[in-house]
Amino acid sequence: MIRQHTRIQPSTQKSRSDRHSHQRPDLIQAKLTLENQHITLVFDQNQTLPTLDLEATLRINGVDPHFGGSFDQDRPFPDYGWNVGLTFRYPLQNRQAKGRVQQSQLAIRQQMLRIKDLEESIMAEVRNSFRDVLTKLPTCTATRISGRLATKQLEAEEKKLQLGWRPFLRHCSFRMFCL
Repeated sequence: MIRQHTRIQPSTQKSRSDRHSHQRPDLIQAKLTLENQHITLVFDQNQTLPTLDLEATLRINGVDPHFGGSFDQDRPFPDYGWNVGLTFRYPLQNRQAKGRVQQSQLAIRQQMLRIKDLEESIMAEVRNSFRDVLTKLPTCTATRISGRLATKQLEAEEKKLQLGWRPFLRHCSFRMFCL
């Protein structure tokens, strides 16, 4: 049984490569790395901003010469103290945080270039594979046709053998051997 083969259309090459490039683990990993670097950039940018922190403390004061004795007193928490406050911090010439922001921005640019290079290499790989398929398709067709012809020749030889051409073949092969 001979199978019919469909002709591969060059217009579908780009859509197939786009569809399969999203399934490549190396490309997925590169995109995840880019997302992580964006998160790092946001964190580094936050480190350059002023901060306002609310601080609260509560302490229990107990006076007893024995360990744990201050907890055995009749009144719960007889001496305690607390503090509440706001702390404002404004970074003056925060060079280190600004340097980290620049490093993060450069790392993002580098990762974007890596992703672009990876996508281009994937496209080149798909393009080369597509060209290989197109160049090997005629070879496959020729091989298929020669297989069919060999099958027909074998069938013809088997019919000759059944009809009694056997002595003639032996005679021809003997003559070829003697020459």
